[in-house]
Amino acid sequence: MKKRMILIGVCLIVLMISTWGGAYKIDEASPPAHRTFSLHPVEKTMEPTENYKLIQIKCDRKYNPLPLDIPVTVSEGLQAHPSVEADYRNNPFLLYDSNEEDRFNSDIYIRRAINEGEKWPDTKVWVWRSDTNDIKPDISMMDSGNRAFGTHEVEEMEPYLYLHSYPDIDNPGSWRVFRFDLSPETTYVKDTAITTYGMDTIVLTGVVDLEYHDYNLEDTLMAIWTTDITKNEWPGLFLINSDEKGSYPISHVSAASGNNLYVAFQMTDPNGDSDVYVIYCPTNNVAFENWRFSYPAGGRGNASYPDIAASDKYVYLVVQEDKYGSQDIVCYSSTSGSFWKKRIIASSSADELYPVITANGEEAICLFIKNGNLYKSQTKDGGDTWSKPELVNDVFGMVSLGYRNVDAEGVWGIWTDTRNDEGDIYFDEVGDSPIISISNITGGFSAKAVISNYGTAPAENIVWKIELDGAVIPESKAGIIPLLDAGESTVVKTDFILGFGTISIKVTADYLTKRVDGLVIGSYLIILG
Repeated sequence: MKKRMILIGVCLIVLMISTWGGAYKIDEASPPAHRTFSLHPVEKTMEPTENYKLIQIKCDRKYNPLPLDIPVTVSEGLQAHPSVEADYRNNPFLLYDSNEEDRFNSDIYIRRAINEGEKWPDTKVWVWRSDTNDIKPDISMMDSGNRAFGTHEVEEMEPYLYLHSYPDIDNPGSWRVFRFDLSPETTYVKDTAITTYGMDTIVLTGVVDLEYHDYNLEDTLMAIWTTDITKNEWPGLFLINSDEKGSYPISHVSAASGNNLYVAFQMTDPNGDSDVYVIYCPTNNVAFENWRFSYPAGGRGNASYPDIAASDKYVYLVVQEDKYGSQDIVCYSSTSGSFWKKRIIASSSADELYPVITANGEEAICLFIKNGNLYKSQTKDGGDTWSKPELVNDVFGMVSLGYRNVDAEGVWGIWTDTRNDEGDIYFDEVGDSPIISISNITGGFSAKAVISNYGTAPAENIVWKIELDGAVIPESKAGIIPLLDAGESTVVKTDFILGFGTISIKVTADYLTKRVDGLVIGSYLIILG
């Protein structure tokens, strides 16, 4: 599978055109071996235009919650391809596509959750309406947690690369969808992905065709980026994916950011064998000449459906491989992007399919589908070892097969599920997480409550408050629990009380609230009911 690949630089700048004819060799000292990479510039003028209409809707269809899996959408039609990020409150911000309005065309929907994903209010739903069939959105949150950018692809053949802008996720009036017109060199865009870093850096990537000078390419990789979102300047690159042996189509693009910006993609050779490549660039110096190639997955068995995640200095790439006669899930991890270690996450006689991964430093969670079920496996040592896969979904065999029908973020898993005959989106916690409860509100000479953590991870900085409404003093007492380990409980209470008559008692712990009534007689409180 020896071949020649070339990166073409493209500079997309509003009202700004320059020419340059130099070439660079890059990454000659690092793997992969037997491959030559070089950069060539090309110029283009970009004018982003806005053509989508945002509509807020309300979901009226009712459902009966199941024990653990939380239904996010229970609507007519097919809801698929979820992409989720955590906001500054650690609540999910979700994009997905749905054909509930028109069975022959999908739109991109936005849903917001509260209580860290435990509740998905019917009023927090919006949709981008358009005349095209819009699918497979991808969302990336800025470090602030209140600004996000996204993308999606369309099934029609058109030369547009889409950019969603959510400058204030709490203000839908600020949301916009823009598009980059890549014609006439490009006639289609697909397999799009996006990643962000810090407060200003965005990388937007996808698969395109390209007619440029002597090249007439199909299904090649394009990536553009900006390091200043206040300017319309988007340098970029193309990959030359053909040689004397034929074409090497690219597909299944995934992007992530940590200490580097990463773009992973699948490449198929003329014999039908597939490998996975990564290009990467340091986040502190995002420049055309600093992009590098890496070749972590391939050569000994088909590698496909890559998904990449990065956090701090660690980067994790998960793929399907069929080396042993069935599809297995394999992780390649690295601290640099150039050298990768390989570990098998799941290997059995059945096919394990469509892996996704989410990372938090040395910890990462991989989700994949097997026999119509969703499984999880975790690492806590940078990818050296992985836990035995565990079942996630409650209803057996109903997870929808398909690329990008599963996503993971933090300790969350989200997927398309067919338990209600049509495809709906379901949500669950899949990693170690604290779960807070309020119980045993009692009286006496003060109002007291027990706050417990019955989850699987410590809870930090729990803000609590007890409020008394009635003829009683004090009116309230508040505090912070610095640390509550998994399985532990603590008692919070007011100061000594004094009053007379019936009162209402409200106890809160972070987002949880519990209310009871009481009777105060002098300095003594009796809980009623």
